Amino acid sequence: MNRYEARMVAEEVCRLQNKDYREDDFLTAGELAKKLKVSESLIRKNGTKLPHVKMGAAIRYPLNKVVDRLEKKHGQL
Repeated sequence: MNRYEARMVAEEVCRLQNKDYREDDFLTAGELAKKLKVSESLIRKNGTKLPHVKMGAAIRYPLNKVVDRLEKKHGQL
């Protein structure tokens, strides 16, 4: 993930906080990409850097933990 993409993700995290999307949903890569307004391929390439749970062959991302991780890494904007 380059700086531009990281900044886009961090900005979207701030927007998501204001919309109160921080529930304990487990999202697919596609669903998480839509919430963060980034490409699904970006999530798949960098998905192991985000909090995730393997459910068989499927990988799911807990939205609240992903948001927390991005806040810690990129700080509040």
